[in-house]
Amino acid sequence: TPSAASPQAVGTTVPWTASAAGTNCSAPQYRFWVARGTGTPYTLAQNWSTTATFTWNTTGLAADTWWLQVDAREGGSGGWQTYFETPYTLTAGGGGTTCTSVTLTPGVSSPQAAGTTITWTALASGCGSPQYLFYLRTAGVWSIVQNWSTSATFSWNTNGLAASDYMVEAEARNGASGTWQSYIDVPYTLTP
Repeated sequence: TPSAASPQAVGTTVPWTASAAGTNCSAPQYRFWVARGTGTPYTLAQNWSTTATFTWNTTGLAADTWWLQVDAREGGSGGWQTYFETPYTLTAGGGGTTCTSVTLTPGVSSPQAAGTTITWTALASGCGSPQYLFYLRTAGVWSIVQNWSTSATFSWNTNGLAASDYMVEAEARNGASGTWQSYIDVPYTLTP
């Protein structure tokens, strides 16, 4: 599933999330592929891992219909056991100089038990080269948990944290200079 529906402008960073299910599928691994147009060979974008997310940076790609595929397998043995592919359209234009908005989505909904690792995915709109900064508010104090980078994901390890209400913030800016242009705060509860 893409974090932003097709179509999007070239230059948009699109995080994808996969989910495998089935009998004897307790430890899935994923592999991601990308291809331009129908009938062209796929290029490996992210090799086998337990990471169910893939951040697709479309900067420099052609405006066209692209195909994304994810393979899944149980554990670390053998080839793929199931796969899914879907088209995604990139349009010309976009790539502005200001991140006009940003969304922030947790990989699992609140509340969750303390000790859970939660992957957060941000998505900026309106800018061609987004960078992200992640903050966490604990007991009323804000701390940077991931400094400015092109990575749209932040992995929050809640092991050892108290059962409480928290706030996660993502800031977005275009390029590597300047301050934030857009931000969003999302509350999240950890239970015992």
